[in-house]
Amino acid sequence: MNKCTKYILVLTALFGSVELYAWNDRMHHTIALIAEQQLEPKAKKRIEKILDSTLKDEAVWLNTLRRKPETRYTQPWHHLHLDENMMSVTQSKKDAAVQVERCADILRNRREHNDSTVIAALKIVVHLVGDMHCPSHVFFTGGPNLSKFSFGISNDRWDNPATSKTTWRAFWNNRYSTEHPGFTAELYAYDLSIYSRKHKEEWAKGDVRDWANDMGRECRWLHERIKPDSTINSELKCRLENVNDRCIAKAGLRLGALLNEVFK
Repeated sequence: MNKCTKYILVLTALFGSVELYAWNDRMHHTIALIAEQQLEPKAKKRIEKILDSTLKDEAVWLNTLRRKPETRYTQPWHHLHLDENMMSVTQSKKDAAVQVERCADILRNRREHNDSTVIAALKIVVHLVGDMHCPSHVFFTGGPNLSKFSFGISNDRWDNPATSKTTWRAFWNNRYSTEHPGFTAELYAYDLSIYSRKHKEEWAKGDVRDWANDMGRECRWLHERIKPDSTINSELKCRLENVNDRCIAKAGLRLGALLNEVFK
């Protein structure tokens, strides 16, 4: 996929009615929409019975909790922690994969829990499966301090060369939202549907830890090419956008597969 050219027509059509929101929100909305497309009728019916809204509507609910003093303890849940081999081995509750597993078990055994617990568990799963697949949320033993990880981006213009500085977190959370502000979650979810059936089936396989380990492989590739204080050119920036798209598609497909399994 080469997003650097195909966005031009979309933005031309949408210019003048741009909706601005953080990339983080759009990422989660897109993932939720992709997951909804994968839902089997039984799972869809059971989810509708639990929620009075859509998965997209609740995709960023967990973000609102971490900003409140009484629920700030949820802040560490948004990060995926991998060892030096990029493998998910932790059992700490301060980990996205662990929280997804915990909440998925609640959903499987939902008759043993009250309605509010089940609703919260579903919303947490929807959000954290997304966070697991965002490179800025992945931490690994011995890796760089992401809060201080900065690098440059070259515009590769021969007539007016320039390099802008960004941070690892800002790049993944905001970069493509800034460049493609009119590309809505609905359009993004539709666009990512072009992946082959083989890719979709392969990505949806496995369990939560398998998916975490796969993100380890994605991040290993990224960290081999982007170093603190280095500068990336436009060609690599386009390749990174492909990684970004692939991670979002994987998250949506895997979220759909997990919901189909827990609500079968």
